[in-house]
Order: sequence, then structure tokens, then C-alpha cells
Amino acid sequence: MWKLWNGSSKQCSFLPNCGNKLNNIVTDKQLSKSRKVINKKAIITICSIILIMIIIGIGFAIGKNSNNSIIGSWADSDGNIRFSFYEDGTCDGGQGPYYEAAENGTITFYDSYHYPYSKVTYYEVKGNKLYLSNYMDFETDDEDTSVFYRK
Repeated sequence: MWKLWNGSSKQCSFLPNCGNKLNNIVTDKQLSKSRKVINKKAIITICSIILIMIIIGIGFAIGKNSNNSIIGSWADSDGNIRFSFYEDGTCDGGQGPYYEAAENGTITFYDSYHYPYSKVTYYEVKGNKLYLSNYMDFETDDEDTSVFYRK
């Protein structure tokens, strides 16, 4: 024989569906408290996941627009703007009105008809300095390396 749970703090001797013996007294308060703990944990977990996703998104945005990007205006040591590179692939001051900066550190300039110039320029951005060279190695004392400063 089993007793039905009526919401009070009385103990049921057996569970109604399976007939297993119930050893602990479970009150409405205890049940409500355990649900709150589970809900709190779920909310904290979901909020943590959302926060991590936001942080990752901000990291990608910062990385994309970091100071190591060639995008922007660059001046010589006298403060005169020599190059301006724009996100749409256009530029002012280079060997042509269009450019393509590759991840391997090369810039290819194009003319108005998108015909590439034969000369490849190597570049490296370090903070607020842009190094341009005809050769892959960037020796600051080398006459083939030019240094420009972010404006």
C-alpha cells in the first residue's frame, strides 16, 4: 500500500508510479529551493557563454583593426603624408590608385586598369611604423628601406 503526496511535509512510504520505497522527507520548500539552484546555475552558465562569445568577437574586431594593419595614412619623418591606404583597396601616394596587401608582407600596386606593376614592394607594420623595402629583409640602416609613421 502507498500514500499519495498531498503537498504537505508528510512522508510518503512508497512512490506512486513505481512502488519504490521513499526514504527521505521532501517538502515543497526543499523542492522549490533545489529548482532555484538549478535555475541559477543554468542562468550563470548561459550568461558565461554569452560573455565569452562577446569577448571573442571583440578580440576578432580588435585584431582586424589592430595597429599592425596597413590601412591608414603614413607620413615621412618631416610629417608629410606620403601614403594613404583605404579598406576598399584604393590608395593615394603609391605607384597606382589601387593596391593589394598580402599576408606574406608584399604590396602589389595596380594602375587604373587593375594591371599590376612589375615591382613588388615588401612591407612590415610595427606599431606606428611602416617599413617599405624592395627586399624581404628590413634593415633600418639600409638605403632600400623606407620608414613611415602612422598619422
